[in-house]
Amino acid sequence: MTAPAATPAIHSPGVIGWNPSTPFVHAIAATGTAPLAYSVTGLPTGLSLDASTGIISGMMPAAGSYPVMVTVSNAMGKATSTLTLTSGSTMALTPPMGWNSYDSYGGT
Repeated sequence: MTAPAATPAIHSPGVIGWNPSTPFVHAIAATGTAPLAYSVTGLPTGLSLDASTGIISGMMPAAGSYPVMVTVSNAMGKATSTLTLTSGSTMALTPPMGWNSYDSYGGT
């Protein structure tokens, strides 16, 4: 197995769906040599970022689409990506709860 690159790379989904006015938690998925530093621009009111862990948390704002520019950096470089937070009923919530065969077959 190949080790991840030393330079940062962001692996989070591009769009996250959530219910308005509910608690929100999302960890920005990133790789690279530690320590990684996280920053965001355009984060809507009610949400905040822990710059050392990459966790965005708080209360999701009113229905709408909120593009957020995410940057992850370390001594080797930086990576940027746009993460769109979508609040409302226009898309499925993240993570989607997929089909489970247990519901069809029970314990047999």
